[in-house]
Amino acid sequence: MKVLCVADKRMNEIFPHMQAAAKRFGPGTIVCGEQYDDPSFEILTEYFATVEKNGPEGRVVPEFLADYPDAEILITFYSPFGVKALDLLPGAKMIGSIRGGYQHINVEEATKRGIAVFNVPGRNAHSVSDFTIALLLCEAREVCRNSASIMAGKWLDPSFKTHYQPDLNEKTVGLVGLGAIGRLVAAKLKNGWDMRVLGYDPFVPPEQAKEMGVELVGLEDLFRASDFISLHAKATAENRHMINGALLSLMKPTAFFVNTSRASLVDMDALYRVLKEHRIAGAGLDVMDQEPVPADEPFLRLDNVTITGHLAGNSSDTTANSPKLLVNEMLDVIRGKSLTGLVNREVLDNASFQAWLSGRRNRI
Repeated sequence: MKVLCVADKRMNEIFPHMQAAAKRFGPGTIVCGEQYDDPSFEILTEYFATVEKNGPEGRVVPEFLADYPDAEILITFYSPFGVKALDLLPGAKMIGSIRGGYQHINVEEATKRGIAVFNVPGRNAHSVSDFTIALLLCEAREVCRNSASIMAGKWLDPSFKTHYQPDLNEKTVGLVGLGAIGRLVAAKLKNGWDMRVLGYDPFVPPEQAKEMGVELVGLEDLFRASDFISLHAKATAENRHMINGALLSLMKPTAFFVNTSRASLVDMDALYRVLKEHRIAGAGLDVMDQEPVPADEPFLRLDNVTITGHLAGNSSDTTANSPKLLVNEMLDVIRGKSLTGLVNREVLDNASFQAWLSGRRNRI
C-alpha cells in the first residue's frame, strides 16, 4: 500500500507526525511525502478562508501529485483535492483530512470515483475548549490589555480599573452548541469554577444535557441570563448571523461574549455596535469576518475586545495527535470496526471501493 502525505511547507510542524502515523497502515506500507510552497502565512490564511467559503477548486494543484498515480491513501492538512487533483491520482481510495473540517476536499467528486473521505471529529476539542476559557479569562480580567500597557512602558493604563472585572466562580455561562467542544467547556467551567451552565443546541436531547449538568434553554433566555456567552456551533448556510443585534441587545451590561467557532455565526456589525457603545462588558474573538484582520478593522480601535489569530485549535498536542487519530479512523473502516470518521458513507455502496477494502483487510 502506498500512502502519500501532503502539506504546505508552512506546516512543517505537522508534516513528520503525518508521516509517522502513516506507517501504522502495516508492513509493506510505502510512505511518501511532499510539501509545496506558499509565500506567507497571510496568503495561506486568506486561502483557508476562501476554501471554507467556496470549496477546493480555486487553488493551484501541486504538480508533484502527478508523480504518485498509484497512491491509495492520501493524508492532508489543508491541501486542495478537487477535480484536477483527483485526475492526477487515479489510484486513490481514501483521502484523510487532519482536521474537523474537510472543505478542501471535493467530497461529491470523490464519492463518484469510489474514494472514501475522512475527517477527525473532535480532534482539537481540548485545545479549543482550553483556549475558550483562556479568552474568557483574558477579557474578564484585562490580562491582554494590561500586558500590552506594561510592554508599552506604562504600568497601568488609567482606564484599567474602570472596566468591570468579575470572578468566574458561581457565575452563569451560556453555551451555544453542545458538541465535543461545548461539552468540554461546560465540564471545565462547571467543575473548575462551579458555574451554572445554560445551553442551546436543538440537536441535543434534554436527557443528554442533564447528564452534562447543562440546563437547556432558548436562545433569548440564554442571552438574558448569562454572565458569559460562548459559541460552539458548526457554521452552516442556515445559521449565518444567528447571533444578531436583537439577541446581543438582551445581554447584561456586565456580560462577556466569546467566539472561538466561526465569525459567520455572528452579525459582526451588530457586535461592534454593542461593544463600541459599552452595552456589554467585552468580547474575546478568535475568529473575524476577514482574516488576516486588516489594519483599518474598526474592532481594533475598541478598548473592550481581545482578538487572536484563529489559534484556538492549534495546540502542539493537537498537532502531534491529530494524524494518529485520523489513521485510527481510516484503519477502523478498513477493518470493518467503525465509521466514525467517514464523511461520505454512501461510498460503501461503491463496488470498486468495496473490492479494494476486501483486498486490504487481509493485509492489515
